[in-house]
Amino acid sequence: MSKEKLIPYSDYFDEYPTDSWSYSSFIRYAFNKRLLPPNPVKVYNYKYKKCLDFIEQKYDSLKCSKAISLKKSFKLALEETDEESVPTSERLFNEDIWKKWTLKSGAVVVDLLDKFARKKGHPLRPEAWRIVRCGYKIAKPKWCSSEDYSEIQRYTRRATISNRTETISRLQRQRSLESLGQSIEEIRLLNNIHETVKDENVRKLLLEGLKITCVMFPLQDAFTSFYIKILSIFHQKVFPEFSVMQQSDVSESDYGGYVIHPSLQVVIFGLEKSIHYHIGEIILSSVKSCRERRKRITSFEQKADGVFLVRLKKSIIEVGHLEMSGGYGHKDLPRSTWDGCCKLPIGNSYMLEEIGERFREASTETFSKISVFSIHTYENRMELWRMHVPSCGVLQYERTHKTVVPICFEEERKCIFDFVIVLWDLRCWLLEVAEIIYKLQEEHNDSDTNVSNLSGTLPSHPFTPQKEKHKKGITATYADSDSASDQHKF
Repeated sequence: MSKEKLIPYSDYFDEYPTDSWSYSSFIRYAFNKRLLPPNPVKVYNYKYKKCLDFIEQKYDSLKCSKAISLKKSFKLALEETDEESVPTSERLFNEDIWKKWTLKSGAVVVDLLDKFARKKGHPLRPEAWRIVRCGYKIAKPKWCSSEDYSEIQRYTRRATISNRTETISRLQRQRSLESLGQSIEEIRLLNNIHETVKDENVRKLLLEGLKITCVMFPLQDAFTSFYIKILSIFHQKVFPEFSVMQQSDVSESDYGGYVIHPSLQVVIFGLEKSIHYHIGEIILSSVKSCRERRKRITSFEQKADGVFLVRLKKSIIEVGHLEMSGGYGHKDLPRSTWDGCCKLPIGNSYMLEEIGERFREASTETFSKISVFSIHTYENRMELWRMHVPSCGVLQYERTHKTVVPICFEEERKCIFDFVIVLWDLRCWLLEVAEIIYKLQEEHNDSDTNVSNLSGTLPSHPFTPQKEKHKKGITATYADSDSASDQHKF
C-alpha cells in the first residue's frame, strides 16, 4: 500500500461551508504559493473536480499563464492520484460543536468516552482521560462505530508535502556519499552565484566555466532549502562510515546528540525570537505549575528529553516535548508504549491546561485553535503527534506523521524525504502556535470582565499516574492501536 500523503489546504481557506469547500479561496492560495508544474499537487478527484471546472470557467478568459499552468497541474494531479483514503481537513470553529460534539450519527463524543471509561480496563487508556486518540494509520477505537471514526479522522492533520522538487529528486538519485557531497556543494555554489551575480550574461559565463548546464533560478523554495540543511547535517555527522551512528548499539545520548537534537534545532532556525528548543532532560514546568495551582499534595513530576517553548516578553510557555525511548534501534516495547501512549499525551494535556490558565480571559474560539505537540523516537522510527481541544471537555490526540529515521544513505535515502517532512511540518505548526498564543495573550489583556472564559474547558485528570504501578499492562492496552496495514510497514 502506498504511503498516505495529504495536503490540508483548508488551513488557508477564507470560508468553509458545511458540505463543500471554498474553491475560489483555494485558487487564490494556489496562485500565491505557485503550485505549478513540473511539481503538481496531488489531490482527491471528488473534491477538486469542481476546482478544475472553476479554473476553466473563471480564469481561462484572463489568458493568464499562471491559470493555464495551474489547470495543467490539476489535470496531471487528477490523473496521478491513486489514494483511496478519506481526505482530511481543518474544522473551523463551531459554537454548537464546541458546546457538545455531536457526530452525524447523533452520538455525543463525550458520552461515548465516558461510557467506555466506566468499563473495566487500564486506568491510563485514553478514554479514561477523555482523549480521542486518532490520526495517521491509528486503528478505530472500540468506543465508536466505523462511520463515527471516519468522521473524526476527516478532521485530523497529515503531512503537508508530497512532491519532490527537481533539486530534491536529483539529490536523492545520488548513489554514494561522495557524489551526494559534490551535489550539495554545487547547489551551495549556485546559490551564491544567484545571490551575488545579478547579470544573466555574467551568470551564464560563470556556469559555462564551471561546466554546469540547465540551471533554473532561484534554485530552491523554502522547503527545499530546509531539506538541504538537514541533509547536510546527515552527510557530515550521520552517514559517514566513521560516524558514531554507524556503530552497533548506539546509545540514547549519542542518538540525541548526532541526529535528533541537531534536526530539531534546524526546525527553529530563524524563529528564535518567538520559539526556543531546550535540549536535554528537563522537568515540564506546565505539570508543576498546574499541580501547584490545584494544590495537589501528591508528588508528581514529568521529565522530557527536549521541550519546545514559545517566548513571551518576560516568560515562556511550553508547546511541545520530545521523548526518546532508548538509543537508535533499541527495542523495549513496554518503555516505548509507556512513553508514547502515556507520558507524551499526559504532558500535552498539562501544556494545554497551562495555556488555558495563563490566558483565562481569552476567547474559546482562539483557544480551540491552539495545538501542542509530541515527538516520539523508538527503535528506528519517529512519530509526530498533535493535541488540541476540539470540543469543551474533550482532548484530541492525533498522530500526524510516522517515519523511519535514516542513518544509512545507500539503503535509506528514500526515507530522508519523509523524515524531513516531519521536521518541516513541525516548524510550520510551531510558528502557527506562537501566533495563536500571542493572540490569546492579546485577548486576555484586552478583556475587562475579569471572568474566565476557559474554566471547565479541559477534562479533569482522574488520578496521578505512577510509572511503576501503571506501566504494567499498558502494552496490551495499546497492542492494536496501529492499523493492520501499518504493522508491517517498517
